[in-house]
Amino acid sequence: MTSGKIKNFFVRYGHIFWLVGIVFIVVTLCSKCSFLYPFNDWEDSNCFFTVGKAMANGQILYKDIYEQKGLYLYVLHILAYYISHDTFIGVYLFELVSGGFLGYAMYLLLKLYLDKIRAAVFLPYVVIAAFASISFCHGDSAEEFIMPLMAFSLLFIMQYAKGEKLQLYKYALSGAFAGIAFWVKFTLCGFFIGWIILAFVFEIIRKDLKHAFLGAAVFLGAMLLISVPAFAYFGAKGALGDMFECYIYNNMFLYTGEKSSVFKKIGLMLWGYGISIGYGWLFYISIIPGFVYIAVSKSFTRFEKAVLFTLYAVTNFFIFVGGRRSKYYGLPLCIFSFAGVLALCKLGFTQKAIDKIFKRVALSCGISLVLLAGFSMAFSTNTPLMFKKKSDLPQFKFAAIIKSENPSATLLNYGSLDKGLYTVAEIVPTCRYFCGLNIPLNELTDTQNEWIVEGRTDYVISAAPPENIEEKYELISVASYKYEWKTRTYYLYGLKK
Repeated sequence: MTSGKIKNFFVRYGHIFWLVGIVFIVVTLCSKCSFLYPFNDWEDSNCFFTVGKAMANGQILYKDIYEQKGLYLYVLHILAYYISHDTFIGVYLFELVSGGFLGYAMYLLLKLYLDKIRAAVFLPYVVIAAFASISFCHGDSAEEFIMPLMAFSLLFIMQYAKGEKLQLYKYALSGAFAGIAFWVKFTLCGFFIGWIILAFVFEIIRKDLKHAFLGAAVFLGAMLLISVPAFAYFGAKGALGDMFECYIYNNMFLYTGEKSSVFKKIGLMLWGYGISIGYGWLFYISIIPGFVYIAVSKSFTRFEKAVLFTLYAVTNFFIFVGGRRSKYYGLPLCIFSFAGVLALCKLGFTQKAIDKIFKRVALSCGISLVLLAGFSMAFSTNTPLMFKKKSDLPQFKFAAIIKSENPSATLLNYGSLDKGLYTVAEIVPTCRYFCGLNIPLNELTDTQNEWIVEGRTDYVISAAPPENIEEKYELISVASYKYEWKTRTYYLYGLKK
């Protein structure tokens, strides 16, 4: 290959290599699932992995093993379990793929309004804003894997807002994305509900009635098609009733807590949104000024503004309307961070300045990657765990005890979310309510207490063991550990001989 062809190749495809490098560095440094970390100690992630493991070993979701998310999230963790039984390396590989798609969608969103060079220059910011924010949490959230799907659908409708036709394949893809979102975490469907309503309304406004109805039909058809494997799974397992009760009813009517007035719900929603700004400040510092600029700018049509602001509002409504305020809830909003980049570029970051910075492309890219790594390490709240040894973690200390005493042991994680001992000790849970969950479900508490009273597992791990536990169990080990800014004490009990 001649030097001219090589140059043309990198001019044409260099942004792909740039994207891959950015995503690899940021995800590897910021996610606790990566090989740089001894373990992902996040309780939510361990819940997902334990359910995936249980399903891989023949248990039926909701019927034999209870958790609150949707089937397709656990399918991902089944695959991750097959890659590695006792680490999150499988999840990390999926994160790299997911991050790559997110980065590419954000690059195309930027390139929709900027030239190729500026889009590439600012791509590291939008990737860092997502993965290094507190909202990213520890890595392996449902929101993380739905973000790329939302970003591509946002790209499709912003292309339409700028005058391109909204082709049927884009309706089909967005419908499929909505179906996936529903079977991962249905509150994330709010974005896609807003998307199809906006598309339908504006198709009618543009007097393309036939395409409006055809597009809506294709969207809904794709969403239903994506749902067929889920209904087939639960139908074949005789668990449709369990699915509707656990995933739909309980999440809608129990998980949101006590009933409250409309005004209180609105207040809680706004409060949740306000809290999310603190957790996601890395992308909000771009979203808020960017939206202000777009609102007053004459460079954006009323159609573009209506699409962007309406989708943002609808997404927020569905995320926060339940009144809960977990720090990762606002993470999907990072897809709107491109707005601030547009404002910065339009307000004076000129092509001439970029040309001067990138006069020596190789050197500039090298420096940028070093800075990228530095910013990722500085902003991410996960990086302190990177320097811990496995022996420092209670999960590995307890797992060593269990494996030495009883390699085929059973375990109950009592009273709180999964601490990760199921994962490290490679134990498949035998109790449907294998851990405590953030849901006021009396049956869960009663079942766990019953199992303690009857001594139905060989070991129990708990951060707050019940008073009667010593009737059947004896304390084997205690370990204190700093997790999410607090020092927590975990207790391991073994069944009395």
